[in-house]
Amino acid sequence: MSARLPSIFSRLWHQVREIPDVKVNLLRASELGSYARAVIPGWVLPLGMIGGWLVFPALTQSFKTEVLGFKAPPSGTKFAFEKEAVGEVPAMTEESSPAMRGSR
Repeated sequence: MSARLPSIFSRLWHQVREIPDVKVNLLRASELGSYARAVIPGWVLPLGMIGGWLVFPALTQSFKTEVLGFKAPPSGTKFAFEKEAVGEVPAMTEESSPAMRGSR
């Protein structure tokens, strides 16, 4: 049975490719892809990914949820840090983290 699946799908694919509208759309898609590869240099995609990686943390949470459509964070907790003196590691305040209250 598993040996017949590729032959079934290939036969179906060849039948679908013979439909005139499908032929036209496949030709348009291949031309668009070859045009994009010819016009856009190879360094654009990696540069865009690096730019997105660097810019994403600077976006506000409201922009991420409203414009980009990401889910809101599961907790509405805001974290506040106290720093007593220069060079000390910041510690979380007691009221800023409800999860920390039970751990002490």
